[in-house]
Amino acid sequence: MSDKRHEQDDNPLDSMAAKASEGMEGSTVEVTQAAKHSIQAGQVHMLESSARSVHASALHMEDSAAAYVSANSVDAADSAIVAAVSSKMTLHDTSVGLAVARKIKADEVNAFVVFAQRVDGPVHAVLTPLTALAVGAGAALGWALLRGAGGRLRDRWRRPR
Repeated sequence: MSDKRHEQDDNPLDSMAAKASEGMEGSTVEVTQAAKHSIQAGQVHMLESSARSVHASALHMEDSAAAYVSANSVDAADSAIVAAVSSKMTLHDTSVGLAVARKIKADEVNAFVVFAQRVDGPVHAVLTPLTALAVGAGAALGWALLRGAGGRLRDRWRRPR
């Protein structure tokens, strides 16, 4: 992981998140070197921490991990996220299991599945639309072959000899 701190990009959603967080209880939450079950706030800043679920208007993660993230804006550096739903994600050296977003700005991101309207930067996804099509076609072909072969074997065993 990187020794230097990732500079948070100027994100236009941060100002909206600040306004939205004024109406929420506990408007800004700072989590440093801690493990939390659930975090819910307008703005969340995580440093070397982990959380099972995070619900926020804006989330900034650095050297952190989260199982489920739901936020309008996600900015993560050197982090890991199992599943994330967001309008805009900015990811730097981050691993994501499932990412669902309108726009993803990436810098060396590893992901299993990505659903996004727009992706800027290198994202190394395991399951792409082409691989999903290939897996589906292979499964359908295998099922059809086994079904056909299974029927012939069943008929052969039922016939008297």
